[in-house]
Amino acid sequence: WETANWTLNFSLPHYVHSYVLYNRWDQNPDRLKKFQLVSYDSNSSPLFTYHDNDTEPHEVYSVTDYEISDNISSVTITSNNSEKILTLCEVEIYGDVICSPGYYGQECDLT
Repeated sequence: WETANWTLNFSLPHYVHSYVLYNRWDQNPDRLKKFQLVSYDSNSSPLFTYHDNDTEPHEVYSVTDYEISDNISSVTITSNNSEKILTLCEVEIYGDVICSPGYYGQECDLT
């Protein structure tokens, strides 16, 4: 069997500086314990990897990319090897879209 995962694909590349994961706290909080978060560029090469090493689950996980990875095209969160189910309540990703010179806005459609 494969480990469970969740992936977000951005329509445009992004700078990302932090991630906040909200665990499902009412039932099975261990499902998120020992997760892995990886951000990838458009060639599916990893740019940032975080492994949760805590022995106890948390209600909220705050992950900071101190290098502020750029050109992120996707983010994948994977359960630990012993969990067949990944449970997420909410995922927040903080950063900004990367626009071509002369363009701005959430979809880089403003000049």
